[in-house]
Amino acid sequence: MIQLMTVSSPVGFVAFPSSPPSSGDAIRAATMAINEKNVVALTTWESLRIGGRLVIATICSAIDKSDLIIADITSLNPNVMFELGYAIARKKRVWLILDPTYSTPEFKQFRTLTPVGYQPYTNSDDIVSRFLADRPYLDTELVNTLFHDQIEENLPIPETHIALYVRSKVRNQSGLQLDALLAREGDVIIDDPDEGGAKSLTWYGHQVWKSRAVLCHLTDPKRKDSSLDNARQSLVAGLASGFERRVLIEVEGDVLAPLDYQNISHAYRTASECIGNVVPWLDAARSAAKDAQTSAGHVGALMLKSDLQSLDFGDYVAENEEDGLIHKYFVGTRAYTQALRGDNAIFVGRKGAGKTANLLKLRAELTTDRRNLVAVIKPVSYDLLISAQ
Repeated sequence: MIQLMTVSSPVGFVAFPSSPPSSGDAIRAATMAINEKNVVALTTWESLRIGGRLVIATICSAIDKSDLIIADITSLNPNVMFELGYAIARKKRVWLILDPTYSTPEFKQFRTLTPVGYQPYTNSDDIVSRFLADRPYLDTELVNTLFHDQIEENLPIPETHIALYVRSKVRNQSGLQLDALLAREGDVIIDDPDEGGAKSLTWYGHQVWKSRAVLCHLTDPKRKDSSLDNARQSLVAGLASGFERRVLIEVEGDVLAPLDYQNISHAYRTASECIGNVVPWLDAARSAAKDAQTSAGHVGALMLKSDLQSLDFGDYVAENEEDGLIHKYFVGTRAYTQALRGDNAIFVGRKGAGKTANLLKLRAELTTDRRNLVAVIKPVSYDLLISAQ
């Protein structure tokens, strides 16, 4: 007697925003048409509603059980970006779609995902035909994931910093107070959107990986230019949740509705309320940093393919790599030598030219002599306006 073996179809999760409604109509119709082909079993987020509400644990569980994630990035919706970040961290095959008649220019400004390809669509037929042509359900192995392509190589040692603070581009009063609070922590990586330009998916993946906790600060969507910044914040929060880090999302306004992010999200109305949410999170992260042993988390130990891949040239923001900068790879220049000798000097230059690196190295060298007192005065935030006459 011959026993027939059946192979189950790959499982996929479809993430898309509720607005614009026309996009949702196209994606729902495409999902049904693709499922009828019996090549993959797709589930949309709408089918996961429990009592009319969505709980993020339910969505994350559905992503964990899936081989493939389809995400509509037309509007850079914060909920979709969170789910996309989570899927990337969980090593899922990602297939992105976008309606170019809405927001291609906005997506092109979102540099974190610029190297990642997407398929354009305006209706369900476009989605179905491109999906069946690409056949992403056939290559769901790790080597075909964004985690492998953009993050895995040269991963740093995990959990070597207390936290990563993803600073909001909008500096409201809450943002200023958060800056002051976290600037006093010596082991917090601060992602400043105005420092060093747009960060890549690789950069965020590495910074989240080596942080025990992640704080994201989303701004009210009614503020100007908030959509790109909130998309960045949500993507990083998803990465952190996928890496099983201690995540806190501070939200100015009701950005993440209708999703219920439970204990990782707090909507605030005042600056004092925002700080009140962050202080216990920071205390817990600091306590965990003292007690926890370094581990690779759910991803496990990763073998580097060659010695070359283990080379580390440090972070391009000097404050984030002070110890390595001072003791490993600082290269002295004529300007540094003159300053060390005691010549009066003012360091000027564009971002990344080495001003802070020289300061950190000079402080380390000068403080070795007990006769020297080095005081570093660092404003929390400032802008220098130069007007031409």
